[in-house]
Amino acid sequence: MTKQELLKYIRIVLTLCVITALVGALLAGVNALTKDRIAENNIKAMNEAIAVIFGECETSELQYPHANETVKSIYTVSSSGEHLGYCVLVTPKGYGGTMELMVGLNPDGSLKQVSVVSHGETTGIGTKVLSEGYMSQYIGAESDADIDGVDAVSGATRSTGGLKNGIKAALSLGLGNTMVTDLDGEVAE
Repeated sequence: MTKQELLKYIRIVLTLCVITALVGALLAGVNALTKDRIAENNIKAMNEAIAVIFGECETSELQYPHANETVKSIYTVSSSGEHLGYCVLVTPKGYGGTMELMVGLNPDGSLKQVSVVSHGETTGIGTKVLSEGYMSQYIGAESDADIDGVDAVSGATRSTGGLKNGIKAALSLGLGNTMVTDLDGEVAE
């Protein structure tokens, strides 16, 4: 290899390194500019999901020691001082990736409703699982047996499994009438 060829390759490598550094800096700048907006949008989406289940209400995040890898957040829900129940943000795996579901629980721990925060399921197949009509079959469920008793959507077995796993994860927390929370949102059992 001649000296000119070597210099040519060195120039190419240096040029690529400079381009990569500039693109990395640009991405970091865009991230810094948009991270607050993304966080606000995520909070808004979660509040909308809770409102679908409970309507106008107040929420406070609950620090719960028995959460599992699918459970991301737990909220107590109240209105005018009356305890309405709980909302559990779960992220089970479906066919199209991770689903974000808000699982609403009645004060006794039974399933009130499920609201979709986000998903990547296939339109027309996997999204059937996330339709209000299908998810309404789970209302009132209190145990894994109740969840397993609902038939899967044909052609959307993995999406159905993701929904069922998310609901089971929320029910497995054992939230209900026997739980009392103090003013800091800590669980006192």
